[in-house]
Amino acid sequence: MTKPDLIRKIKLILKHENINKTENAGAKQGLEKAIEILESNQRDLSGLDELDTTQAKAIAMFAIDFNNMKPCRAFFVALGESIEGKVPDEKFYKKLWKVMDEQNKNK
Repeated sequence: MTKPDLIRKIKLILKHENINKTENAGAKQGLEKAIEILESNQRDLSGLDELDTTQAKAIAMFAIDFNNMKPCRAFFVALGESIEGKVPDEKFYKKLWKVMDEQNKNK
């Protein structure tokens, strides 16, 4: 998946009606930040402290990983499926919780 493909897919996720549900607020904020990170080719963690939830920070970190060429494409696919109401596989949750735990340790 190329960066333009990923940005396009994230924008499609943000257009889905379920993204505006209260329980998806962290995901929405994280995805909006992810687009900003991808479009600016940001490779460091600056600006993550402005995000409100650990979930938003974790999602934004995946965009930074993408810019640094670390594998994370499957995460965005699973996140999109989750927001659309599909049940993602267990690997998605394990990866998300791992990143969220790392974020909590860095506080």
